[in-house]
Amino acid sequence: MTGGNRRLRLAIAGSVATSLACQMALMVSGPLVARMLGLNGRGYLASLVLWPVLIAQLGSLGLPLAVTYHIAQERTIAARVARAALRFAVPQALLLTALHAAVLLVILQGEPASIRLAGAVTLVAVPASLAQQYGLAMLQGQQRFAAFNVLRFLPAVFYAGGVTALFVSGSTSIVAIAAVLMGANATISAITLATGLQAVGSIGTEPGSADLRAMLRFGMRGLLGTVSLIDSLRLDQVVLALFLAPAALGLYVVALAFTNLPRFVAQSVGMIAYPSVAARTDEAAARRSVWAFFWATGAISIAIIAPLLLTAGWLVPLFFGDEFRDAARVTQILLPGVLFSCLGRVLSDAMKGRGHPTAGTLAEVATWLWLAPALALAVPLWGVNGVALSLSTSYVVSFSVLLALAAAHGEVPVPPKMAVSPRAAWHRLRLLATPRLP
Repeated sequence: MTGGNRRLRLAIAGSVATSLACQMALMVSGPLVARMLGLNGRGYLASLVLWPVLIAQLGSLGLPLAVTYHIAQERTIAARVARAALRFAVPQALLLTALHAAVLLVILQGEPASIRLAGAVTLVAVPASLAQQYGLAMLQGQQRFAAFNVLRFLPAVFYAGGVTALFVSGSTSIVAIAAVLMGANATISAITLATGLQAVGSIGTEPGSADLRAMLRFGMRGLLGTVSLIDSLRLDQVVLALFLAPAALGLYVVALAFTNLPRFVAQSVGMIAYPSVAARTDEAAARRSVWAFFWATGAISIAIIAPLLLTAGWLVPLFFGDEFRDAARVTQILLPGVLFSCLGRVLSDAMKGRGHPTAGTLAEVATWLWLAPALALAVPLWGVNGVALSLSTSYVVSFSVLLALAAAHGEVPVPPKMAVSPRAAWHRLRLLATPRLP
């Protein structure tokens, strides 16, 4: 095993371990919050967290994605890339926070005072999210995976610790829970950004700046592939929040908790794959690296998803209580599609590393085209189960499109015997279908 391969395997192992640790922290905070707030309260909290996530992810314009790519390609310009990004990030954070405030004023009209106050607490979420994105992007581009993984893990740990303290004290306040969540995210985001800036060196000593326009072009091309309509922007939860009762959203987010682990693992592998593939200068080695990450993700995902699919009916009431028992069926509908989501996530990240950020975006657009009619048909018929079915099938559609685009870019290895023209392939089929005389 070469030193480079050993380092890469250790990075993947560390990233997967971080995902497991994050999931363990969420399995502490998730059930406690559900029991503290109940079905409706859990739905309200999910709705309040949803909007700043949507605004920050879309409003980032893909610039953190470009930061990672440009630093991975040429580490000597890391400080210039960071400087260009930060000049854009400050007004970006102010503008998006104002947009978040306007959204809260609209959606919280007529809601109880406690819900409005909890919404006000979430105003720190957008700048905290941007700080986290830019800080992690700098670390990811330099492949400083140890710091990258620790800083990904800490918000979940801080949140789990704060929620546990509230639960022990007997608190059932949604305002207190929102404050703990925002406090954890804001604190760790500030540390993450500071760590990322320290990693790229002193911003003020190196002259010059990276081409911000080129970075934005790259980021915008890959934005929708990275900022998934479902995984990041949570369109499925938006539909539930707008058209069904808060209790339905409460059931749905509990069901999603059991799909987090395989998706976290795929996200973790993709985070390693993206800068690792981008840093490779040899075309053949880069292509081999893409598929090594892909198959590793598939094996790990199946090992996680299969047991969850079989035991969901037992696990959901065990962790969340009988009130959430119906979430088990939603989980079982979601999990098969999650496998394709995991494979698509890693392939999309690897394709960005190969310089094809648009592939993930086009696959995401295909998801939109599928989801619009699927949700319109399934939600009136089956409610929350219809949302889950629409989402699960959309993952299959997205992955199929992404695989086709990878083949179109020449990234899918084709065995020599398969590399034949359509006419030759048809001739072979005719020969196979022709009965042989004795």
